Amino acid sequence: MVGIKVGNSTAGATLVTISGNHIHDCTFFNDPAPPALSPTGDFYGIDVGFNATTVNIIDNIIEDNVLNTSTSLVQYLIFNNTTSSNVTVSGNQMLNNYKTITSVSGVYYGYYSASGSATGTQNFYDNVIDGFGIPSTQNGSACAVRISTSLGQTKLVYNNTITNMTGGTSLSTMYNCGMYIDGMTTGSEVYGNTLSNISGGSLVSGIHLASAAALNTTNNLSYNCYNNTISGISSTSGVQGPMGISAYMPTSGSGAMSFFNNSITDLNSTSTSAGYMYGIYITGGTTGAPLTFYGNTIHDLQHTGVTATSMAVSGILVGSGPQILTVFGNSISDISNTGTTGISIGLNLQNTNSVNIYNNFIQRLSSTASGNTLAVQGILAAGSGATWNVRYNTIALGYGTPLSSTGSNFGFTGIQFPTT
Repeated sequence: MVGIKVGNSTAGATLVTISGNHIHDCTFFNDPAPPALSPTGDFYGIDVGFNATTVNIIDNIIEDNVLNTSTSLVQYLIFNNTTSSNVTVSGNQMLNNYKTITSVSGVYYGYYSASGSATGTQNFYDNVIDGFGIPSTQNGSACAVRISTSLGQTKLVYNNTITNMTGGTSLSTMYNCGMYIDGMTTGSEVYGNTLSNISGGSLVSGIHLASAAALNTTNNLSYNCYNNTISGISSTSGVQGPMGISAYMPTSGSGAMSFFNNSITDLNSTSTSAGYMYGIYITGGTTGAPLTFYGNTIHDLQHTGVTATSMAVSGILVGSGPQILTVFGNSISDISNTGTTGISIGLNLQNTNSVNIYNNFIQRLSSTASGNTLAVQGILAAGSGATWNVRYNTIALGYGTPLSSTGSNFGFTGIQFPTT
């Protein structure tokens, strides 16, 4: 089922504008002929294929569509496969569009910019996606916004709102996430977006900034992620839990990344599996590449799967990498963990190069059932061989709530340095 289809990849044009359309109340019907079969069709609200110089997709409304299909094919509200050098997607509203029948797999996208060879700039702003998703038991995933893998295109993603989204249980082809922005080239920015009430059965990320492994290892990526407000991210099962922001640094080149003035609150996991959840998660990196976090507010990260073991909850985690890391002026508080060997950590930094940590405020961390001897850690400086410059931080682990646990070997530390 297709609402509007414009062109194909072999057709060219100068200017394509799709504006002011209203696509609503679409649904599939059962086959009345015996034997009665449930629908298996796929859905495209708007399908853009023209390779025009300029493409505008603006002020369209796609709402109240009931995708009662059991297909495992990918579903799209807006599919943009153009290689255009000037793309603007703004003012669109995608409201109350749900896939209602569980299938064995499949991904459901709100907006997907799919071209791997696009150039120029894509501006994606002032769009609203409210009420979107798949059945939470489906072995699939939902992603409200995915923007292309092309490393020849600058992405500017700002002032969008994504709320009330439900994902499934699979990680095989796509994460459950509000935004998945691939191939973040130098000059790209993600800022001023609001994401709330996003849930799934496995890994759920508010904003995921990455590219495919082949791209990630060979290109110099530099971008900023700032002033985003992320809240109400939750996951019910699986090892990979909820994350506010997740990203990968390139493993070659010297790409610089900065994350600042983001607000990440109310992350929750009820998983009974061993695993992890993070406010911000970054991995990868090349020697000497600058990675900076400042002015971020991260609080109310809660793991409540009481039978889980080895669950790690961290405000910010930086995986082992040789970049130059600077973390300052961040506020991290109210991290709690109910796992029997769980760990709650404010800053979990595994860098192996130069690390500067200063003027951060960390308070109210707890692991109420843990028997781990380091169940609560304000700062975990875990990278062996790194140069650590840690100064002027305020760490009040149990401020207002005395540290305690039912575990027999419970222990805690304000700052934990590597033993080697």
